[in-house]
Amino acid sequence: GRVHVLVCGCADPASPYARRCAAQMAQLRASFPANFWASDPSSYFELGAFVSAAADFGVMPSLCEPSGLVGEEFLAAGTPLVCAATGGMRDRVRPSGAARNGLLFEAGQHMPLLLSLREAAALHADADAYAALRAAAAASATDVSHTARSWHA
Repeated sequence: GRVHVLVCGCADPASPYARRCAAQMAQLRASFPANFWASDPSSYFELGAFVSAAADFGVMPSLCEPSGLVGEEFLAAGTPLVCAATGGMRDRVRPSGAARNGLLFEAGQHMPLLLSLREAAALHADADAYAALRAAAAASATDVSHTARSWHA
C-alpha cells in the first residue's frame, strides 16, 4: 500500500527548532507532493477531527508530550496511536493486551520508531487485529473538555 504523511500542529515561528522543522517539511512536500502534506506551522490546524478519523494511525514522535490533546483526538476518532513513550502518552497508550490502543517506542530514537511503524503496518494488514485495535482506541477515549477549554482561554 501507499503511505501518506500529514503533519499538523502549531509551532512558534520565532523558535529556531520550529523554523528548521518548517523548512524540512517544505522540502519533503516539494519532494513528495502526492504523499506528504504539512499544515502551516504558524497557524492552528482546524481540521484535526477529520484527519484523525481518516487516518489509519496517529503518529506522535514528540520528545515531550505533557497532555497529548492530539492523541485524545485520535483516540476519540477510533484511530490507534504510535507514540513516543513520553509524558502523558506513556500513560494513555496501552501497547499490549485486550485493551491495546496503540504502540509505544523510545523517545528520541529513530530505530524504535521505524520498528513501531513496521509493526503498525503489519497490524493494519491483519483486518481482525486492526479492527480490534481501532475498537480499543475508541473505547479508551476520555473527555478532555476542561483541558481543551483551559488551552483556548
